[in-house]
Amino acid sequence: MKNWHIQTIGKGAAYIYIEQIVSMISGYAFWIIMSKVITPEIIGVSSSIVSFSAILTIIAGFGIPRGIQRFLGPSFSEENYSEAKRYVNISIILVSIGVLGSTVTIVVAFQGWMYQYLHIDSNLLAIMIVLSGSNTLFSLLYFVVVSTLKTKVLPIAMTVSSIAKIISAITLLLAGWGALGLTIGYTMGFIVSSILLGIFLNLKLKSAKKSPVGSFSQTAKNIFASSTANWIPALVTAIGSQLGTVIVFGVQGSQEAGLYFIALTLVIGITALSSALFNISFSVLSSMHDGRKRFAWRAIRLSLVIIVPFSISLIFYSKEVMELLGQNYGGASSPLQILLLSLLPAVVASGISVLVYAYGHYKQVLAIGLATNVPRTILYFVLIQMYGNEGAALSYTIGAITGFAISIIVAKRMNFQIYWKDLGLIMVIPAGIGLAMNYFGLNYIVGIVVTIALSYLLFLKLQILTSLDIADVSVILPGTASKAALRVSRIIERALRK
Repeated sequence: MKNWHIQTIGKGAAYIYIEQIVSMISGYAFWIIMSKVITPEIIGVSSSIVSFSAILTIIAGFGIPRGIQRFLGPSFSEENYSEAKRYVNISIILVSIGVLGSTVTIVVAFQGWMYQYLHIDSNLLAIMIVLSGSNTLFSLLYFVVVSTLKTKVLPIAMTVSSIAKIISAITLLLAGWGALGLTIGYTMGFIVSSILLGIFLNLKLKSAKKSPVGSFSQTAKNIFASSTANWIPALVTAIGSQLGTVIVFGVQGSQEAGLYFIALTLVIGITALSSALFNISFSVLSSMHDGRKRFAWRAIRLSLVIIVPFSISLIFYSKEVMELLGQNYGGASSPLQILLLSLLPAVVASGISVLVYAYGHYKQVLAIGLATNVPRTILYFVLIQMYGNEGAALSYTIGAITGFAISIIVAKRMNFQIYWKDLGLIMVIPAGIGLAMNYFGLNYIVGIVVTIALSYLLFLKLQILTSLDIADVSVILPGTASKAALRVSRIIERALRK
């Protein structure tokens, strides 16, 4: 790729990383603050609504937020804003129809069932519908912004919406609104984000010419053809990841559901760091003709290098990390440890899935999604009855491993090379360092920092993290930070050579 294209991709990915980091930190901070104001039982009720609405979001979206990237990537790269605007407008219409349809279905067919088994009354049901609708619109606008590669607005929108979410939730909780107030505050984050991203895209596409007359049906057909392949795996994924909280709530009660939800939220937040790179890689891969496999492996490797040292270090200090929320949350340490083991296989499977999706191999995408989430969903009903929230975490991790196995088969059939030595070292190095830190009884903050720092030094020494990777990262940073990053990398390289 040309240097300017690398810089454009890099800057786009950098802002997504910043947004994901802000999202992870603000999300964790949100639940820390909420834990100081309310009990795990209230969090359990709210988390069940949040989890159920996440499934509704995927149903209503038809897979369109991800599917249109195949068309928007080339349109924005070629500055064909008229075509991009047509796809965006028609996608908004389609997801609006989906939200309306899912709302009617829930109200007519499932309202009684939800009240009987999940204790969701009419007020909670109403806010759940608003939450799923705003989340659907936000998802669509988010992926449209990612396709533009002009992602600077994302961390800004996330910061503003996170502040609005926390203020709204605290205000309503202090007013005595309980689970309803917490859910309304959570919903406010998606509403504010959707407004900000909508304003940005309106300005971005304002100069586009009017869409050609008579193009609606063909454009909608193209969108559905691309989106359907992603919709079923995404729906299965949503069920596989979110249903655990709902079942724990029904079987074990609101407190256990709240503990499991907090642990799952932290793991999903860490996974989001790799999703940032994969999201922008999908748009790039869809517009590439050569070098897709090399690009995909590099994205997988960098994602693992970023998240594995941190996630492995948390395994050894899970109790201390969860107790930051309060002493009552120490019981979520075991589920957190089990869930963290799912990250490496999940990242590899996601990277391969993005690659085959960019090639248009929809059946392989579906196969990986089903292999991950069908076993996971089935095991929820078995293992939660036996082991509670630890059973939910075990089901989640087993699903990630089965999806990983199928993705390896898919990769082999398409001659995609996986460097097993690198995967092993990325896992073993931080695990060995973390074990040593835990054995010597170091403070958890020191242990986590040392594990991450030593892991990166060894990654550099063993060329798992290369100077080329650092150089590519440096070009996306501001001038002073870019020079500092290169200077530090040269110092480290010289020291390692000596």
